[in-house]
Amino acid sequence: TSPSPDTQASTPASSDAIQIEIGEISGKAGDKVKLPVYAKNVGEGFSALQFDYDLDSSFTIKRGIKGDFEGSWTVGEKERSVQFLEQEGMNISGDGVIGKFEVEIPADAKEGTVYKFTISNFEGAMVDSATGKQTKLEGSKFAGIAGSITVGDEVIDPTVEPTKSPDPTVEPTATETAKPTEI
Repeated sequence: TSPSPDTQASTPASSDAIQIEIGEISGKAGDKVKLPVYAKNVGEGFSALQFDYDLDSSFTIKRGIKGDFEGSWTVGEKERSVQFLEQEGMNISGDGVIGKFEVEIPADAKEGTVYKFTISNFEGAMVDSATGKQTKLEGSKFAGIAGSITVGDEVIDPTVEPTKSPDPTVEPTATETAKPTEI
């Protein structure tokens, strides 16, 4: 995956879809950063969530950390997939930060580069309010919104050349020149 400054939808959103959004964060090469994962438009909520992610292979997700809701994360060691489970097996109750990913930025990451973090292939579950039983939520019930990790404090756009200061104006000075001699 190549670095990209774009932050866009990872999967198309329908108006009633539960939006899972990866945040945007910056850090220095070699740092561990905490990248937030938001749930928006949750409606009746969800009790479990699984999705795949795509991030430059030199980055490592060390672990998932609890957010605004009681729950736990499982991060795949080889497969690029994560799972969230609500602690009590009940639905999360509203919009918020469902967790954070602790991501290690490679020590050799280039300053000013933006790495896109996209998500896809959703599956989930929710507790049906009428029956109290877990029901499967198809991937189409979710929409993924990409996030990013910026190395350093500001984005450096390699396509923009620095502005050069104009050369100082040199004003000619009046000097007498020698007159040709006649022979």
